[in-house]
Amino acid sequence: TCDCDAEKTRCTVLDPFGGSGTTAGVAIKNARNAILCELNEEYADLIPERIKQITNGFVAGQMTLGEY
Repeated sequence: TCDCDAEKTRCTVLDPFGGSGTTAGVAIKNARNAILCELNEEYADLIPERIKQITNGFVAGQMTLGEY
């Protein structure tokens, strides 16, 4: 917190080894943004479901590098 009039922004968590998405789920549950990098497609496929488990069904917008 501060006394300046700067615009407030949400913190962003960067996880360069996204795995199954646990870090992203916890970040989203705690009102943070999350950026994950995962090369293994089998793990990447697990991420949306893992986030849903942690956030009680909420999955934010999701983009792949190809869509960026």
